[in-house]
Amino acid sequence: MDLLGLWPASEAKQASIRLASVPTVSYPLLERKMLEPNQDWRMIAGVAATLGKIRELKSIELIRAKLEDKKMYQHSVDLLDALVRIDPVGAKPRLFTLLLHPASAVVAEVEKLLQPRVAPGDLDALRDVYDAGARRRAPQPCV
Repeated sequence: MDLLGLWPASEAKQASIRLASVPTVSYPLLERKMLEPNQDWRMIAGVAATLGKIRELKSIELIRAKLEDKKMYQHSVDLLDALVRIDPVGAKPRLFTLLLHPASAVVAEVEKLLQPRVAPGDLDALRDVYDAGARRRAPQPCV
């Protein structure tokens, strides 16, 4: 488990594969690691990647909560990849909601993940999301 704190080193990736091979044993440990306060971003990313390999639906909320942690904004790739691996069918709507994330780094990663998933009919939905976000973020004129 401690090797996940070296993420994205090859030792951490090997540990992730080993942990994912015994999900009934490792899931409770991984869940506890995600809930521990003041975890280093490397540990969080390694745990999220491992949860993505296990594909347990109940871990989605743990990962989404970490996406709101400011220290994870620049390291959101593994968290977002885990969300997509855990629930490939439900990934697109979840990613759409993240287009309004306050961190531009997260939004950029979400856009990359959405590119292969967006059908021509989805373009209007994307525009609506962007328009709603722009109106919400636009400064109000002083009167």
